[in-house]
Amino acid sequence: MNGGCIVRLVKDPELRYSNDGKPWLAARAGIESRVKVDGEWTTELIWCDLKVFGKVAEHVAGNSRKGTRLVVVGRLEANNWTTKEGEKRDGLALVADHVGLDLTFGLENDQTSDAYGASGDVF
Repeated sequence: MNGGCIVRLVKDPELRYSNDGKPWLAARAGIESRVKVDGEWTTELIWCDLKVFGKVAEHVAGNSRKGTRLVVVGRLEANNWTTKEGEKRDGLALVADHVGLDLTFGLENDQTSDAYGASGDVF
């Protein structure tokens, strides 16, 4: 599935580097979905692993942390794996092509009001 969504980081993102030195980022996130149940609006979360590659990964790592709301355009992928204990697991990964801060509530109302990097640049 390709498209865009709003996510909230539930852990600080981890910037990593591949064997050939290319940056990539891993973060646990909740995709926020507003749904109407019995006439009342509620927010549901779909848990996923956020994956970001290249220069964008470095920008996200430097400008976000646990609690940051991001606008992400990318694709959802199903992941299946087996744990060391032999248990089969599955989950979702959101592979990002484009990432930006969600400014719906402004930075001053966000838990991450210091989401700007030391240079003041925002990704």
